Amino acid sequence: MFQRNKNPTLKENLIYGKHSIVEAFNGGQTVDVVYTQKELKSEVLDEIRELAKQHGVPLKAVPKEKLDYLTFKANHQGVAAFLSVVRYHDKEVILKNILSKNEVPFLLILDGITDVRNFGAIARTALGCGIHAIIVPKRNSAQINAEAMQASAGALNKIAVCREDDLVQTIKWCKGYEIKVLVSDLQATKKLSDLDFNQPIAVVMGEEAEGVNRLIINRADETFKIPISSQIDSYNVSVATGMVLYESVRNRK
Repeated sequence: MFQRNKNPTLKENLIYGKHSIVEAFNGGQTVDVVYTQKELKSEVLDEIRELAKQHGVPLKAVPKEKLDYLTFKANHQGVAAFLSVVRYHDKEVILKNILSKNEVPFLLILDGITDVRNFGAIARTALGCGIHAIIVPKRNSAQINAEAMQASAGALNKIAVCREDDLVQTIKWCKGYEIKVLVSDLQATKKLSDLDFNQPIAVVMGEEAEGVNRLIINRADETFKIPISSQIDSYNVSVATGMVLYESVRNRK
């Protein structure tokens, strides 16, 4: 059995304790992130670190106080983890399924969206607008937890989510399949309304403060901006994504 915190205020997908986390990995559970105590050494912790590396799971070294906070000072043995509340999908399988139905691929790539409620709201809009899959990085991305699930109104149970090690390589993958990459960029000259969505498309949206990574912008087929008043700097990312996806629905024939 996994060792979970009994405190009802904690998320149900939190587990802790060395053997519980090894069991989760070996039992095929999807682990979102692992926290280990800084400077704490043991063979089991080394095994957990190696398992996280093998499975591409983010590993964060944190002070003991952080683990105490997460587990309400339970006997965490220097390690805690969050299990995923959704099953992640392979983008190759998703694309094969799209093409088998003679549908035009329509993907949404989220770069640096770390707020869980924004992520959930985006997923809800994406499902309503016909997005085939949401692609996120394994690191620097919102944890898909109960709060994100609530914000999505259950959409995260219905839309495919893919996690990738490197979004730059994902952009390269899209181009290999002739999927046009459209990137939101405040510095772009082309407006959202000028885009043609009647082709295989991957839309890339970034966090409102930092925007999309410049390495991704430089590899875009096209960049675009959403017209905005000079009185504000940017839209909330879930609102901006809603605008883009609504325009895509209006534009696609």
